Formats: sequence, structure tokens, C-alpha cells
Amino acid sequence: MKVVVVTIGRFAYVKGAEDAVRRWTSAGDTVSVVSLRKLDPVDWPIEGSVDLGQPRTLKRLGKVGAVLSRVWPGSVGRQLASKIRGSKQARALLDGADLVCGVEPVTAQALYRSSRRNPDAPHIMGLDPALSYSQR
Repeated sequence: MKVVVVTIGRFAYVKGAEDAVRRWTSAGDTVSVVSLRKLDPVDWPIEGSVDLGQPRTLKRLGKVGAVLSRVWPGSVGRQLASKIRGSKQARALLDGADLVCGVEPVTAQALYRSSRRNPDAPHIMGLDPALSYSQR
């Protein structure tokens, strides 16, 4: 089974991430990560990762920037979905996946768009529900 994990943060610091990756790979599955941030060097058996680049938050402008960032360039979730749509490598991973797991609630929009392109693969929010679904 090909498992793709979609995240906006640093996947190495997500609680339970290492355990989830080890459980999937010990069962013979392959795990790939699609993230806005570069995957930190870890000794986990991750097959591949796609770094989509940092989101634009406009925090340097204070409260005005926070309000403006919701409109342009959009929320972090919208930026993630847009960057996935623009990345051939990320789309190829998601289209070929047997299970797609979103780590944070912000990834819901990207998972929804991916589920429209690949309706045969389950798209699940959270590592624990994804592990339960895959019976690992």
C-alpha cells in the first residue's frame, strides 16, 4: 500500500509520526510526505518527500497583515491546496496513493481536492484514524 501524508508543519515533530511511519513500513507499506516545509533529516524509512515551499503569512505587517493574508494570498490551507495543484511531483504522489492522510485540520481542503481526482483512495484526517483504517 502506498501511503501519502499531507502536512503543513514539520512532520518530524508531529506527535506519533515516527510510530505511524514505522508501523506502516513494517507491514510492507511505502510512506511519502507532502509538506509546505522541508522534511527534516530523519532516519525513518520514508520513501520520498515533496517540499512545496513556505506559506505567505504576512505576519510582518501585524494585525493588518493577518487580515490581509486571509484574502491574499489566502489561508494556509488554501495555499497548500494551490501549491499541490501546481506541483507535478505532489500530484503524482497523491494520484498514485492507496491511502492519503492529512495531519492537521488545515489540510482538509487539499484532501478534498485530492479525493476528487483520486476517489478510489480513502482520504483520512489524522494519523490514528489512518492507522486504524489500514489496520496497522
